[in-house]
Amino acid sequence: MRATIKSYDSDEVEDLHTYYPEDPLVFAFSLTLAIGPVGGTGTDNFEIMVVTSEFLRTQYPGDKCYLLRHYLLVKEYDFASILASLTKYVHSLEAETWDQLAQKIGQVARWEFEDYRP
Repeated sequence: MRATIKSYDSDEVEDLHTYYPEDPLVFAFSLTLAIGPVGGTGTDNFEIMVVTSEFLRTQYPGDKCYLLRHYLLVKEYDFASILASLTKYVHSLEAETWDQLAQKIGQVARWEFEDYRP
């Protein structure tokens, strides 16, 4: 089984394709990806923070190290490159079941069911 990004959005950025931050080297925003099996109809949400190293430096000026999970570190704002990078990663994965595949994707972006216990 393989996965694909079927849609995406951000609560913080109205239009990801036309958005341009005040400073393209210092920004952060949350990106939600709706990802589902190739050929399937359903999706699960995966969230990732897109940030620059300069943003981290300004937010945490005294820190010398950052322990990050569910972050995509970028040099500057270029949404086409951001989406291409995430798409390449998602398309590179394969698993027997959706749950296994979602867990692999969840290593990079927070899966909405990551800590779910029935």
